Amino acid sequence: MAYKKKEKIALMLYYDYKDQFEELTDQQLRQLIYAMIEFDKNDRVIELDQVVKMAFIPIKRRLKLDKEEWIAKCNINSENGKKSHKKNELTTVNDRQQTLTDLTDKEKERDKDIEKDKDRECENKFSHIGDFVAPTLADILSYSQSLDFADEEYCEKFYNHYESVGWVNGMGQQIKNWKLVFNNWLKKDKKQDEMQIDTSRRLG
Repeated sequence: MAYKKKEKIALMLYYDYKDQFEELTDQQLRQLIYAMIEFDKNDRVIELDQVVKMAFIPIKRRLKLDKEEWIAKCNINSENGKKSHKKNELTTVNDRQQTLTDLTDKEKERDKDIEKDKDRECENKFSHIGDFVAPTLADILSYSQSLDFADEEYCEKFYNHYESVGWVNGMGQQIKNWKLVFNNWLKKDKKQDEMQIDTSRRLG
């Protein structure tokens, strides 16, 4: 059983030693602690007076068990280290190359997925009919603001209507200029509002 003494740098000190320690004088306690260290570190039993010797007997037994357990644990760790090293040595250049190839393939797949996501985003943002590119709601809001008409609900109503019919007019023909259609909507609704106001005045 391989054991390197220099590797062990501490010993266990248990709480139940306290009862034995309290029966000793300070000088005897120093003697006992020195005996514990010498036995654990150097496997050497030093001369002790009768009282200290009696106190040391159960402690020595436990120190011996602790050392055997520590040595066994060291051997297990050593074996595990050797197995791990052998496993690493078995990894060939081809294995490493295959790993790199797999990583490259995964990166390519990831790039393809990113491109697909971008394409889907574009498809959701724009509806293509021939050369016509349908506006987004943001486009319509921006244009309405340029006309000093910032009615978000009205713009959303316009957008939802033509988005649902595929951006075609009442004749089923493709819309070529959505801004013109938006202007016509505004004029038509403005005219209707004026007529309603006029009617209300007459009735009033």
